Amino acid sequence: MRGTAIFGTPWTANGANALRFWLKGSTSNTISANNKVKVQIREGLEGERWSFDIGNASKVGSWQQITVPFSALYYDGTVNPTGTTGALDIALIDQLRFFNNDNGAAITLKVDRIEAIKQ
Repeated sequence: MRGTAIFGTPWTANGANALRFWLKGSTSNTISANNKVKVQIREGLEGERWSFDIGNASKVGSWQQITVPFSALYYDGTVNPTGTTGALDIALIDQLRFFNNDNGAAITLKVDRIEAIKQ
């Protein structure tokens, strides 16, 4: 990814209600039976985590557009909440992570054009 990611308050100011990005996986990616290849947004290092699973999409070797409404995110817990516990506060989001939650094997993902959008 190149450039500067804009998180937090700009998402609120723009009325964002969904996350959109382009994803290219690899057919060699090892995915657990639970398809727990995850995209997670975080309210800081110690704050709440909100996630969705991309599972088998990470095995597709061509570019695909992924759009996820914030209402489809599931609460993934917290370390030390900075906002209202269990309530997504996009003004506090400052991180976006991609990882394989259930498998120690390395995976290959390419991600482009991450956007917070209004649907």
